[in-house]
Amino acid sequence: MTVLVAGATGTVGSEVGRRLAKGRFAVRAGAREPQRAAALLPAGVPVTRLDLEDAATWAASLDGVRRLFLLRPPDVARVSRLQ
Repeated sequence: MTVLVAGATGTVGSEVGRRLAKGRFAVRAGAREPQRAAALLPAGVPVTRLDLEDAATWAASLDGVRRLFLLRPPDVARVSRLQ
């Protein structure tokens, strides 16, 4: 089963990618800057260009994927208004 880790260059995404790669999952890293993601993850983890704001990058990133890890960042503007 292939898991796509969206945001693989982030603090959480890179850690999730590293841990999944050590387990029983086939991992694909998705990032706007693929070369940066490749440097953060173990050798052999395939990296694809994935920009959630560019729908043209979605199809190739999701091809063959059975699961997706996507952590939506908090709406910082909304949080600051509530304080």
